[in-house]
Amino acid sequence: MTATTTSNPGWSSHRSLVALAVGYQWFHNGANFLAFKVAGNALHPLMVATLRFSLAALVVLPFALAALGYLTHPKTVLALECYLNHRIARDMGTD
Repeated sequence: MTATTTSNPGWSSHRSLVALAVGYQWFHNGANFLAFKVAGNALHPLMVATLRFSLAALVVLPFALAALGYLTHPKTVLALECYLNHRIARDMGTD
């Protein structure tokens, strides 16, 4: 009976990704700590948390809409074109 060994490289083959993830986590935790330390003196902690999550939602929203296909939907594109044409015409004074 022979034992078969399978080569499982584990995380060693993805060292750069692991280092990037750890570096990002250190930056993220440090930025959160600093933001709460600075803003905690000026604002109520619940207001700081609300602002933080609102900002995160605004950053993620375009990616979520793009992933769901809303940014390329024909009605969305048509509405955006209509809005931009109206703004351009209004700014040029030809409305």
